[in-house]
Formats: sequence, C-alpha cells, structure tokens
Amino acid sequence: TVAPSWQPARAERARADAELRLGEARAIQSFLLDVVRSARPFQLGRDVTVREAIADAEQRIAASFADRPRREASVRHTLGDTLNHLGEWQRAADNLRRALALCEEPQDAGLAARVRCSLGRTLFELGDYEESERMASAAAQALRAEGAADTALASALLNLASLLERRGSFGRAERLGREAIAMFESIEGGNPEHVAIAHSNLTGVLRGAGDIDGARRSAEHAIAIMRRHGRTDGANFARMCNQLARTLSTQGHHREAVVWGRQALELADEHLGPEHGDRHLIATTLAEDLCSAGEVDEGLALARSALAARRSLFDPGHPHLLHGETILGRALLAAGRAEQARQLLDRVVTELDERGASDDRLA
Repeated sequence: TVAPSWQPARAERARADAELRLGEARAIQSFLLDVVRSARPFQLGRDVTVREAIADAEQRIAASFADRPRREASVRHTLGDTLNHLGEWQRAADNLRRALALCEEPQDAGLAARVRCSLGRTLFELGDYEESERMASAAAQALRAEGAADTALASALLNLASLLERRGSFGRAERLGREAIAMFESIEGGNPEHVAIAHSNLTGVLRGAGDIDGARRSAEHAIAIMRRHGRTDGANFARMCNQLARTLSTQGHHREAVVWGRQALELADEHLGPEHGDRHLIATTLAEDLCSAGEVDEGLALARSALAARRSLFDPGHPHLLHGETILGRALLAAGRAEQARQLLDRVVTELDERGASDDRLA
C-alpha cells in the first residue's frame, strides 16, 4: 500500500515541532540552573535571596538567546510566571510583554496564547482590569480554537471569571469558574491543587452573587481537597483559608473567621513574606475580622501595618490600596475615632470618583 503523500510531510512537521519543544525545555532548564547557581554565596559573594538570584540571571537572557527568539520567549514566559508567584507583578508584566512580542514575530500562536494567559493574570494584580480581560479573552479564544483542554485554558477561564465577578456578571463568572473546575478535574494526571484553587476562586464569585451558603461549601471543599492530599503548608492554602475567613465573616461568624484568618496570615508570613501583596491582603482581611469580633486594638494595629506595607508596593489609587484604606477607616470607626475615619474614607470616595468607577470589593 502506498502511503498518502501528506503523511511524510506531517511526520516531518511533528519531528521538527518535537525538536523545537525539546530545545525550549533545555533553554528553560538552563535558565533555572543559572538561578540556582546565582543563589550560591560564592557566585555573588554573599548570601542572596531568590529575587536577587532571578534578577542576576534575568540580566543575561537577551544576550544568551540573541538569535533564538522562540527560546527567549519561552524563558521569559517561565520567568514571568515565577515573578508573578513572588508578587513581583511589574517585572513579571515586563518580561511577559517581551515574551509576547518575541513569539508573535515567528507567529507562534500556541505559545502566544499561553503568554497572554499569564500576562492577563499579572495585569489583574496590577489593577489593569480592562487589559487583563482583553488578554484573558484572547488567550481563551485561541486555546479553544487550538482544541486545548489544559491548564492554560482552565487558568484563562478562571481569570475571566474573576474579571466578570468584578463587573457584577456573576452568572457568566460562575459558568466559567465551573467549566475551569471540570477542565482541571479532567486533565489526566492533573494537579489536585489546581482543582482546589479553582473551587476557592469560585467562592468569591458565589459570595459576590449573594450565595453565601454556596460560597462556604466551595471554600470548605477547596480546603478539604488540600487536606486530603497533604498540601496544607503553603501559600495557596493560606489564600484558601483567607477565602473561607471572608465567607464566614459575611455570615456573621467573626470569631470563627479570626481563627482561619490567623492561620492564613501565619502561612502567608512563612511562604509569601513581607514583600508580597497577597500577604497584606490576608492581613487586611484579618484586621477587619478582629474589629468585628471585638478585638479592636489588635485589628486597628494590623490594619495600619498592612496599609503601610501596601503603600510601599502599589501606586496611589490602586484598588488594593483603596481596599486597605477602606478597612483602616472601618477599624478607626470601631475604635471610636470617627473624625480620622471620616477623613480617610472621604479620600477613598474622592479617588473612586476621579477614577469614574466604584469597586465592589471595597464594600
């Protein structure tokens, strides 16, 4: 039997694509090894942090891949994701934008879609919700067209769900969130932590829609998954504890919320550190719960320290900063300092008016 003429061509394309992927994997591995080597004291002459080691290796990327744009794009994509996890969102965005430009030059639609997915998450953290939504929508559309049903598409759907939640489109947000959960669950050899993260994200959507009982079930299910798989000592578990605390607080169970909030903050201090914005989001949530539970002095002190840290991380007017100022205002009211609270909350309202939008998450 004579093989159709297209079969050798398809086999050759598959072989070339496999070689390309292998080269990318080796390039990423080489970059990560550079990071590890930089973290050794004899390399930089002193003890260094992971952030410093990454910065040292980052400076060599352009020269190392000057004539290999696809590999540089892959390395910068990995670097952007790493910086994102560290809370270095502006540096992450810079590297991801460069990666996107590089993989669009040779028209690599698959890699470009995955970079857009990562960039969308980063822009969300930076408060650029309009651009974040454009990136997440484009990524989801491209990945669906590609026939992908992987973590990249599921992550893009989760990001879109969070953005729709902010706009009050809770029905669409819930549908996308549940689709992401089903996709994570269906991926062969999938990571249960991804499923738990998706359930935790759905908690916020349901809480925003007013389905507080459903939100609590979703938050508790996320925590149960993590416990079942022995993953209760990390940054993601801290975020899940915080989601449950927020939901319990919405139900009026403030003392129970404080218990979960303390656990969340302890884990955040250990695994996120003082330079990560999520640590201070968790601290702000706990501060509000402490005040609601009658522990006003501790709550006020924590609200002040969390806001001071946020001011060092975010530009004036950033939603995370406005949220912190709102919580401090409420803490001041609880402490009987009405005039200070009024002045602070008036500034928040003025800032929101100037931005031309309100933010449900400040409520």
